[in-house]
Amino acid sequence: MTVSGAQAAARFVPDFMPAWLAIAISDGTEPAPVIEKLGDPREEITTWAQARTVFTLAHLGLAAQDQTLIAQSARIKAYMMDHLIRPEGGCRMAIRGDGRAYGSADKDLCRTYDFAFVLLGLVTLQKADASAVTDAEIAACRDFIDAALTDPSTGALWENDAMGRDGPKDGDTRAQNPHMHMAETYLQCFEMTGAQDWADRAKRLLEIGADYFIEPLNGGMREFLAPDLTPMASALGQRCEPGHQYEWAWLYLRYGQLTGDQSLDRHAEKLAAFAARCGLRSDGPLKDAPFDAFATSGAVIEDTHLLWPLTEAGKFHAMMYRLTDDDAHMAALTRIADIIFGHYFAADARAEWVNQLDANGAVVWADGLTRVLYHMAIFITEGALSGAWTLKEPMARI
Repeated sequence: MTVSGAQAAARFVPDFMPAWLAIAISDGTEPAPVIEKLGDPREEITTWAQARTVFTLAHLGLAAQDQTLIAQSARIKAYMMDHLIRPEGGCRMAIRGDGRAYGSADKDLCRTYDFAFVLLGLVTLQKADASAVTDAEIAACRDFIDAALTDPSTGALWENDAMGRDGPKDGDTRAQNPHMHMAETYLQCFEMTGAQDWADRAKRLLEIGADYFIEPLNGGMREFLAPDLTPMASALGQRCEPGHQYEWAWLYLRYGQLTGDQSLDRHAEKLAAFAARCGLRSDGPLKDAPFDAFATSGAVIEDTHLLWPLTEAGKFHAMMYRLTDDDAHMAALTRIADIIFGHYFAADARAEWVNQLDANGAVVWADGLTRVLYHMAIFITEGALSGAWTLKEPMARI
């Protein structure tokens, strides 16, 4: 029996997630880390994967009212707090597979990108289970971001706490990615708590994204700027990614939906239009899939297809369908679901997937990365909110 992408999406929570958890985390109730990827020999444990998984499980648990997912989120959170959160504040980038700190400057560094996911996971888990996360833990994250990761002169974020302490070094850049994910986190904090300060923080970062990173002529979201937040003429400075175009667009729209302030919506239109015009494959089995990278000129520079940009395009179309009731957005959303579950994931909801394909659908990067499930979780819930599928539709009922 052929299963559509929408049908496969409907069984992601009831079928795929239990199958994956059975191999991703040890049995029991004690604090434990989740695997970093399928077949992981556990040589290293990263904040990136652990914090994203705390969010993924809490987010899906909230949406589907699944206490098992919430309990597993709490186990990973407890391990993360014990091993990856530093005594002086912030988080380690990574620890050894046996839980010991490396004790090296690079592995003990607190990357702003990683720390955004720590706060994202904590505030979502607290909403799902108030006993699992304290207000003090949330406040400590907020205070560390303000003190160690934020440039007081602009409000923009440093790349890491070393840059915040010592200033940029030769060759350093400033990336859009920490700003995007911290804005996402602040919006999640606002949705979970209702505290206006979080919405104000999100708006400041969204404005920084528009003021510094968006190319005004065509709407390209520059991936990297010089340390003083000015554009760079180099290839790195011209790099854009269609997935991030859609991700930022969704964030601008989400800010308007959560706050009632639609003053930033115009940026979403510009970002998505540039991605649709220059950043999608026009033929072959992956027709309509976002390319991995293009330049501010619109020229494609990486014509492969990672999984996560598809989810970002999908959640943008899900949001747009709710805002406009335009069937074209629903068609785009279900087409993306067909691509994801028809080409990246194994059939029959088995816990297997790959990370990157070429133009013909051949595997370029075979790893089933745990951190990518964060993207899938939001894609699944955004599609459900738009009525494309439900969250609890087990395989036996398809």
